[in-house]
Amino acid sequence: YVRHYKMTSQEFLNDCACPSVVDLLYIDGDHSYEGIRHDFDGFYPLLRAGAIVLAHDVDPALKEREPETGGYEALRDLDRAKFEVCRLPIFPGMAIARKRG
Repeated sequence: YVRHYKMTSQEFLNDCACPSVVDLLYIDGDHSYEGIRHDFDGFYPLLRAGAIVLAHDVDPALKEREPETGGYEALRDLDRAKFEVCRLPIFPGMAIARKRG
């Protein structure tokens, strides 16, 4: 089942409703480099091996419209020993990352 929580990812990570194991994570909040890395790094310990992370707004061309966005760069800098990554060639960008292990 899917449950939606309306709060920042940091609030959710500190909330008692935050699950101990995550199978599917959708990242589409703070579009800054730091915000996206925070989500990948913060949720990493909760992701089961093989878990899927969907990341929105990761097309490199998005930077031309929204200079403050950092999705493409955050995705590019992910540790490939931790994640297998596939970016879909659609605008404004979608990527699928799978936790290795």
